[in-house]
Amino acid sequence: MSQVNGRAVNQESDVQEQLTDLVGVLMRHPGVVAATLLITMVLGLLYFLKAPRTYESTSDILIVTKHFSGFNTEGDSEQAAYDKTIETHALMVASPLIVGRAVKDHELLSLETLSEEDDPVKAIIDELTVDIKQENTTVISLSYRSGNEYDCQKVVQALNDTYSAFLGESNQKVGREMYDLIAKANEELSAQLLTIDEDYQTFRKTAPPMYWQEGQGVNVHHERQARIEAARQEFMVEQTVLRAKLAALSKVITAGSVSRDAIRYEALSQLNLDEDYSRWRKFEMEEKEQFAEREAVREYASLLVGEYVRLYVEQSSLLDEYGEGHPKLNSVVKRRSQVKKMLNGMLENQMAINSVILNDQEQSQEEDDYVEIYIQSLTDRLQILDSQIAQLDRDFNMEQNKASMMQEFLLEDETFRSNKERTEHLHKEVVARLKEIDLVRDYGGDTMTVTAPPLVGEKVSPRLLVVLAGSLILGTLLGACVAWGIDASERTFRSTKEIRQSLGVPVVGAIPPMEKSELVVSREYPSFAGSLATVHRESSAVAEAFRGVRTNLYFSTSTLNQKVIQITSPLPGDGKSTVTANLAVSIAKSGKRVLVIDADFRRPTMDKLLGLQSEPEFGLAAAISGAATPQQAAQKTQIENLYFLPVLERPRQPSELLSTPEFAALIEQYREQFDFILIDTPPILAVSDPSIIAARADGILLTMRIRKGVQVTAARSMEVLNSLEANVIGVVANGWETSTEYGYGYGYGYGSYQPTNGKAATNGNGKGRIPLRKPLVSSRS
Repeated sequence: MSQVNGRAVNQESDVQEQLTDLVGVLMRHPGVVAATLLITMVLGLLYFLKAPRTYESTSDILIVTKHFSGFNTEGDSEQAAYDKTIETHALMVASPLIVGRAVKDHELLSLETLSEEDDPVKAIIDELTVDIKQENTTVISLSYRSGNEYDCQKVVQALNDTYSAFLGESNQKVGREMYDLIAKANEELSAQLLTIDEDYQTFRKTAPPMYWQEGQGVNVHHERQARIEAARQEFMVEQTVLRAKLAALSKVITAGSVSRDAIRYEALSQLNLDEDYSRWRKFEMEEKEQFAEREAVREYASLLVGEYVRLYVEQSSLLDEYGEGHPKLNSVVKRRSQVKKMLNGMLENQMAINSVILNDQEQSQEEDDYVEIYIQSLTDRLQILDSQIAQLDRDFNMEQNKASMMQEFLLEDETFRSNKERTEHLHKEVVARLKEIDLVRDYGGDTMTVTAPPLVGEKVSPRLLVVLAGSLILGTLLGACVAWGIDASERTFRSTKEIRQSLGVPVVGAIPPMEKSELVVSREYPSFAGSLATVHRESSAVAEAFRGVRTNLYFSTSTLNQKVIQITSPLPGDGKSTVTANLAVSIAKSGKRVLVIDADFRRPTMDKLLGLQSEPEFGLAAAISGAATPQQAAQKTQIENLYFLPVLERPRQPSELLSTPEFAALIEQYREQFDFILIDTPPILAVSDPSIIAARADGILLTMRIRKGVQVTAARSMEVLNSLEANVIGVVANGWETSTEYGYGYGYGYGSYQPTNGKAATNGNGKGRIPLRKPLVSSRS
């Protein structure tokens, strides 16, 4: 269920994103949409002025259909006949038969709109519309369109008159052939009914005796089979119980673990022998009077023995019924074991009772052994049950054969009855149809009444509002298509999601554009460039965007302890130096020591951005060559925790200098002294210096300005970095217009960004141009 809901949410999000993209395209190219819309509106107005006029005349016709109760009155057949009738009238009005008669009888060829038609009947049918005006009514609406308002009225009136005359003629002509056919069918069905009755009576006389219930034949042998089967089941249950009891008694006697007197007592009670039973009771009373205590014990022993026998019988029955391991069987076995244990314990501990039991056994041997009689009686009863079950099986098979024979007669009887009912139904329908034809011939059939006569045609096209609405819709669609094509040809990014999908790396920040009016230097730091919003305008949206980049950088480098970050761009003018300086200030203000290394020997600008108050004595080349120590080369700025290593000397081959082991050693020394080292390098597609430094850096931030063609340059830059197996932490989108006021959307995965396409303004270092547009104002995200 969660997967289904997840797919629904993703689909809804995709639809919303597509709609947002479309709106963004229209807003980025409003002139194209407006021009296309204006052109289509003008063309629509010209069409309205030049298009031929079309007029329409309408008439309503009431069809009165006579229904008779003697025909089609069962269920929904009357409604079906009604629907079929009104639809037939609607088709007939617009049929070539009626239209052709109208053209001929009312001289419609003389009309202006039909005089030059090769086939006037087809021309009228093409412009004719016939509808049932409302459901469950018999009113037909007849409409005709033409280029002349008076011709419309004449054609509709001619069709009304022609169809009225047609109905009058039809009502007077009921086909004699149809009447003869129905009458003949009536005679044939009557004779067929008579034959079916005779054949059925003959069948009833020759068929065996049947039991009839509510006019239907019943197979009595099936009922007898059911009764036989019920009796057979009862005997089989009793048979199973007797076999289990005999098996249990045999096991008990053979084992000798139970007193035979107890079994004999059970046999006497079951055989119900009055004399022996009385003698047994007398003997028991005498013994009880003389040895009361002994008899109490003996009686208890007898009860235990009886319980033991009962449990043994029940165990055998459950074993046959359920098999080994059943819970009920296990419970009976457990209780039988307990009774046996109690009985054996009592016999071992009470020697006097054992002596009495032995004396009783000797006495019982002298008397008649009723145990054998009892067992024999059970055996005899089992044999009787076997005979009864065998006899019932024979009776059941005999009834089965009789039932099969009887079923054939019942099926044949059902066939006779079905044929008779079907023929009677057809005969009734034919008689009703004959009566209906007679009534129609005497009183007439369908008639029509014109409830709304045709008027002079009203203009239906062209309509100004419809033409303008169509032009507006068409112009909007064409404008959207043209704007979409232009937008696609710019080859720029429209959303952070598009950047992530295209380059395969996250967007760690989106920096909005800065206007010239925002490049104001504060009194506290006059030497820093105005493009450092993190210095001069800390509460601005731009400063908040750089703080978002800082947060994402911390998150990306925290687990791997990455300190050396290279910042580059695809081409000059992307604002990488401005991004480096603002990011360094943001990191320094968070309490971490950060060093900015200007490694752009070609066009160094970091010294102007960070505004060093005095000319440095040593630069990057001196630090690499060993002319200065790393501490001497790194310059402290006005911002606490922020240090800067400028270029100063410019070697002829910067790439060779950066590829030396001394540069790698210098980076390692600074790694021990600072929390972060930001290296500003030339554009990746301009020179080879960034590729050399990429091997020394822990991670790379790719800065790109959102402009035309940025997709191509960004993709080429990523190809170069991927070929070097460089660790690209993410992308910083520069010059990105956001809809949030305070910059809470500039981090990776936050906010909704839209690129700019307005007037250009400088971005920090003066290199390149970025679109000039103020950030859109909205609430905090």
